Order: sequence, then C-alpha cells, then structure tokens
Amino acid sequence: MKKQLLYTVLALLAANLAFAQVLYTEDFESYNTGPFSTDLTGATQAQGGWYTASKALVNPSLENSSYFKIVTEPGRGKVMELSAIPDFGQNYLQKRGIDALWNNRAPGNDILKIEYDFFTGEKVTSLGGYNHIFPLKIDYSYDYVLNAIASSWFYSTIMQIIAVPTSSYYFISDSQNILLQENTWVKLIFYLDYQNQKTYFSIPSTGVLMANDSLVATPISTISIAHLSVNIQSQYPLFKYDNFIVSAVDHVPLSVNNFVSSKFNIFPNPANDVVTVSNNENIGIEKLTVYDVNGKMVKKKNGEKENQIQLNISNLMSGTYLLHIKTNEGTAVKKLVKK
Repeated sequence: MKKQLLYTVLALLAANLAFAQVLYTEDFESYNTGPFSTDLTGATQAQGGWYTASKALVNPSLENSSYFKIVTEPGRGKVMELSAIPDFGQNYLQKRGIDALWNNRAPGNDILKIEYDFFTGEKVTSLGGYNHIFPLKIDYSYDYVLNAIASSWFYSTIMQIIAVPTSSYYFISDSQNILLQENTWVKLIFYLDYQNQKTYFSIPSTGVLMANDSLVATPISTISIAHLSVNIQSQYPLFKYDNFIVSAVDHVPLSVNNFVSSKFNIFPNPANDVVTVSNNENIGIEKLTVYDVNGKMVKKKNGEKENQIQLNISNLMSGTYLLHIKTNEGTAVKKLVKK
C-alpha cells in the first residue's frame, strides 16, 4: 500500500513539476523485517546498496550491526530503525553513489533535492544525549564532520540546521531552533543549488524554511545518517527513517527562495567600516553574528528587535564573511564583503 501511495505521489509531482527528475527512491518495503546488515565496519554493502558502520569510541565491544533494523510501523509499513550505542560513539547508515546519479540528470536540472521522513523518538531528559545527524558529504568517510556540505542536527526535540560554507565544517550556534514533537514523523527537505551556491532546508509541516549561502561546489557523493552517542545514558532513543527521494530539479520552490534571507538588504556591500542591515517588512532583528570562511565567529551584536541595525566591521580583515541575521521568523544568512 505504501509503495503504491509513493508512486502515486511521484506521478503527481511529475505532473505538476514537469522538469523534476527523480533519481532515487527508497521506502524499505522490499526488505525482510529484522536485522538490516551483518557488517559493522562499513566495508561491504548491506541491503539495497546501503552501508552500515558501528564505531564505539571507548568500548569497541559495543560495536554491533544489530543497531540497524527493518521494522514495521503501524499505518506506514516497513521503515529503517537506527538505535544508539549505549556509550560514546556513532552508528552510521550511508547511501553512496549520489554523484553518479547526479551526473545522469537531464540538462537544466541543476538543483539537487533530497527529502526523507524522520521519526523524532522520545525526548532525552538526562545529561549528555543522543543525536540524529544528517550530513550531505562529498566523500565516503564515516565522519559526519569531514567534507560535509550541509547537515541537519536533531537532539531532544530540537532541530538545528548546519550550513557549511567551505570544506571546513562548523556548527551554527545561533541558527534557528526548531521545536518538533517527540515520537512524531516529519518530512525534511534539502535543496542544493550549485549554480547560485545556496543551500535550502524545509520542514513543510511546520512552515520552516531556511536559506544559506553555503558555497557548494563539488556534487555530494553520499547521504549519511549518524546516530551520535555523546554520553552514557539511561535513555536510548530510537530514530526511524522512511521514503528517501533524491531528485534533480530546475528550480527551488518560490516559497523557499523567498524566505527570510531574501527579505534583508546589506548596504554598502562591500564596505570599509559600517554596514546597515535592514528589511521593509518590519521583521525584528534579534542578533547579528559574523563568521569567517572557516566557520569561526568573529563578531556579534545584539539587536533590539527593530527592522534596521548598523554594524561596525572596521576591525575585520579584508575578505568574505557570512552574516547571520537572527529574527523571530528564522535566521537569514547573507554574504558580507569587507574591503
């Protein structure tokens, strides 16, 4: 039933987006329930061309392929279930060959769209925690930091977005916190616009849309999912995944493209000393944060929720920066050039 529904949805999408091209889908319906893989090293393929790796950082005896399972979800069908190592470490689920699919796209479809359904699991209330991380990577390494272009990060009902402007990975500490309900299925969508060097992230059910200047250049090769254990806990939440769809499209939906970033102006830009950040929609500015191309925060200024604010950048070195504009409607990211 779920497969039939998925194909119907894809047909409707094709009818409405004539230039959308579906490159890959996975709904896990063709797999048997139970263990998904026998390989905990990530060296050989599991079912469906996926790879699995279990890496305990303190106690290697805890590494096990049993953390990866196909289970039946009431009202949904078969899904992938990924549990955590009960110690410091990471479990990885990885789909390779995205770059080969991308190279076979139709001319003009130059935006990569990746979507999947994610089950949030139970809220973690004890110290430390477990995280779902979804990095889009340009290599096959089992490292959610190395060579990532963009990523979503989920911990204890809070979703945060990570935009990576260069090969140096960093966490945007002032990015928008998106509250999601526990034990809930949500759809997450990434758009990688290679020509315009932007990354977009969307959670349709919440109305959340985010846009970042991410300087994407090399097509991603891998979809990776990491279940990160950061401390010994009494709680071991299970995350679940379903309905992966990878597409090549010719445009980003207007609703995404016109998100908060497009509502702000920076002038002058390039600038020597003082820049003015403003918008014409009365969006209150809560904070400005400037990052260099290596992801280091170099300047910040709190706002008073007015729609215009000035920032003195005279002490910055000449170069290109990313200016994060935090508002109650989300965080806009704009390029800032210091002369």
